Amino acid sequence: MSRYVIGDVQGHYDALQALLARLGSWDELYFVGDLVNRGPQSLKVLRFLSQMHPKPKIVLGNHDLYLMYLVYAQNPKRGHDNLEDILSAPDKYELCDWLRQQDWLIQDKKTQALIVHAGLAPMWDIATAKKLAIELKIMLSSEGFETYFQAFFSERRPRWSNSLTGLERHLIVSDYFTRVRFTHYDGSLNWAGNGELSATPSHAYPWFACPTRQNWKQAIIFGHWAALMGKTGLKQFQAIDTGLCWGGLLTALNLDTFERISI
Repeated sequence: MSRYVIGDVQGHYDALQALLARLGSWDELYFVGDLVNRGPQSLKVLRFLSQMHPKPKIVLGNHDLYLMYLVYAQNPKRGHDNLEDILSAPDKYELCDWLRQQDWLIQDKKTQALIVHAGLAPMWDIATAKKLAIELKIMLSSEGFETYFQAFFSERRPRWSNSLTGLERHLIVSDYFTRVRFTHYDGSLNWAGNGELSATPSHAYPWFACPTRQNWKQAIIFGHWAALMGKTGLKQFQAIDTGLCWGGLLTALNLDTFERISI
């Protein structure tokens, strides 16, 4: 039984097909999100994955959320994006409706490994993280979900507190799941850096090395942080965004052996 977790595809359909051909066969496929943007074939990626059988298991990434922000909130693009193929497609709503049904955090029943796009808040235990992921999935599946995307780029974010409710709670939780790289000592988000570990901002820590984090026992597999080039220095934390959209590779991680295959 072969099971693989695939890193950030980011609109590179041809690379995805080449990697799948290299794998040959598999029983289960997982994706760490950021299926779209940057690359030239985002529409083909979504159409392929949404029709794939058996169904892949997917966690959402920040670029996937950004696409839904453009579609559902009907806001103008921000920055240099490559999503025109989807935005002009007749099935864009069907594809985004499929996308918002995906997960935020997956725990493998066999190995107990966690799969997430960016990371976890250092102060969350695993039970809390799983509960919050379910809250977000319910929110995106419920009437009025557009409100979340309308506030997606609001500048003001509260610090995490379990007493937060509603939109504030959803926004900060999704920031950890899809955007975190560095945190402060207390686990709050630090947006000052997004590069290599050698360039860690002063008084900040990679989320997985924060001194005050929970004592997680499970392996955690994540994407998002291309500058790591797959290296965290800690076997428990498997980074698999190996910079495809920056001229790097697309990586698949065997969920049972942690063997990597890249193209």
